[in-house]
Amino acid sequence: TMRMPGVGGTGVVTVSQIIGMAATHAGLHVQGLDQTGLSQKAGAVVSDLRLSTRPLPGSNQLSRAVDLYLGFDQVVALSPGHLSTIAPGRTVAVVSTSPVPTADMVTHPDRTLPTSARVAEVLSELVGPERLFLVDPVRLTERLLGSAVFANVLLLGVAFQAGALPLPSESIERAIELNGVAVPQNLAAFRWGRAWIADRAQVAAVVEREKDHEASPSRAGPALPDAIRQDPELAELVSLRARDLEEYQSPAYAAHYLEVVALAARAEQQAGQRSGAFSAAVARGLHKLMAYKDEYEVARLHLEALPIEAREPGARVSWHLQPPIFKSLGLERKIEVGPWFRYAFVALRAARSLRGTPLDPFGHTQVRRTERRLAAQYEADVRRLVKILTSENHALACELARLPEIVRGYEEVKMRNVAHYEERRRELLDELARSPVSA
Repeated sequence: TMRMPGVGGTGVVTVSQIIGMAATHAGLHVQGLDQTGLSQKAGAVVSDLRLSTRPLPGSNQLSRAVDLYLGFDQVVALSPGHLSTIAPGRTVAVVSTSPVPTADMVTHPDRTLPTSARVAEVLSELVGPERLFLVDPVRLTERLLGSAVFANVLLLGVAFQAGALPLPSESIERAIELNGVAVPQNLAAFRWGRAWIADRAQVAAVVEREKDHEASPSRAGPALPDAIRQDPELAELVSLRARDLEEYQSPAYAAHYLEVVALAARAEQQAGQRSGAFSAAVARGLHKLMAYKDEYEVARLHLEALPIEAREPGARVSWHLQPPIFKSLGLERKIEVGPWFRYAFVALRAARSLRGTPLDPFGHTQVRRTERRLAAQYEADVRRLVKILTSENHALACELARLPEIVRGYEEVKMRNVAHYEERRRELLDELARSPVSA
């Protein structure tokens, strides 16, 4: 028996179907239930499966302890209702630690993802460290296969190689072939998951080589300031975001981002804080506010995703769009556009230099003006914080730097979250002003 908790949009049901198909191919009886009532993008999805050599009467839903707990999302996997199916000494838990925001976080922006340490603490207590396998499949598949869409199949390979999935490997691979979607990549993901158990050090070495390749001079992006390079974790965090901002707008835009993050890193080092929490929060927060998703960015993202969307022979790509400017004109529903609209995306992508200028045709809506104001305001806050940062107000500064996490969603939802952001920002600035250290 197995339970597979995850979120909509991550392929939970697909992996369940692959396992069921593989079990049938191996001559087993299969009984399952996919609970997809909340399977909107990033909503909770749970698949239960029973495999047996004999017919399985009764309910498809599990009512007893499971042998395999395959968690595709850390938030859903830590839900008490799902954890209740774990039996110490019996259950093997294979759980993703990749950070995947849930739909609930859009409407409740104060809710945050659990740390990897917290996931390990909870699950280790339930199953024991020898039965627990925590993996970051998104990072691995992005490095090894160039896309996170294969993350769950990699997790399936981990579960198989850990001995928690009593099926022949050839049956699982045959099921992947019969599924017919990105077969070579999904087979590779399954085998990389097996390799992660068999020789984790070798997989880590390959990932590092891929990381070094991405950081080669042709793809390295702007040079990192010394204050950032001194912290390897911060350097990796920042380099990825700087390259993204180059693609988002320009090298100058990315260089400006690096300048502000370097100020935060130097101030934190001078304050004697070695955790790097403040500079890491600034790196994430500033990037989030600088890389707001406008029409030019939507065009870029769709163009980059096009090879994946159109990978099947004869596939016809269409998009459903509702730009804010259309909504402001009274268009309440999304419109469908066909393959021809790719040329519009190309034109939008090329016109990104208009972003934020008086000539920007999309830049005059309330949402776009607010997004630009938030980025400038946040930078001003950081420049103020670096002048007063000490060990005494470090925690307050970190909380202020993390505030952009609140700004989620689109249109009305985003504007409500912005109001919450600004209210909390004022409270924190008042606390800092009352602090004798920052007086």
